[in-house]
Amino acid sequence: AVSLSNPANVEYQVVRTTLLPGLLKTLQHNKSASFTNGFKLFEISDVVLPDNKHVVTDTIVGARNSRRLCAVYAGPTSGFEIIHGLVDRIMTLSEIAPDPKYAGTDGSRSGE
Repeated sequence: AVSLSNPANVEYQVVRTTLLPGLLKTLQHNKSASFTNGFKLFEISDVVLPDNKHVVTDTIVGARNSRRLCAVYAGPTSGFEIIHGLVDRIMTLSEIAPDPKYAGTDGSRSGE
């Protein structure tokens, strides 16, 4: 966790380093909802990560913001195809192509 030395509020003394706990807490608060068609949540937000590489002074510990995406699916099925579709769509919109060494194979290790 990353702690702030001079937070504006006691509630924000420690900043988020991951998005998953917030999504799981939202799932918990909505457990009375019907999950028959699945329950899909996502969040895109910044988290704070320690960055000792860029320490400015002895009193200021380095940290950096990093944009993250977190998605959760809860339902009667495993939801693999739902998450796979989400990841595929994000990769397409972000214009991130698969590694050429991986793209030309079926994903298994060679020689097996």
